[in-house]
Amino acid sequence: MITTSFLQRNLRWKKTDDAEFVYTAVDPCEGALVIRLNDFPAEPLYTLLCDAVPIESFDDWPQAWQVD
Repeated sequence: MITTSFLQRNLRWKKTDDAEFVYTAVDPCEGALVIRLNDFPAEPLYTLLCDAVPIESFDDWPQAWQVD
């Protein structure tokens, strides 16, 4: 069950070699996370997926997120 917005959580992301699914992370409470790069500007820049289910779309990278 998703209890708070992922955009507000402290998450560490790793860059992938995939041009569509550009970052990956694991949330210990929710599971596997990926960031999909969308068809911007017709769509929001990114979509967050949790276990392959779209959760949130956004344009600005959250301040609480870090990329390794």
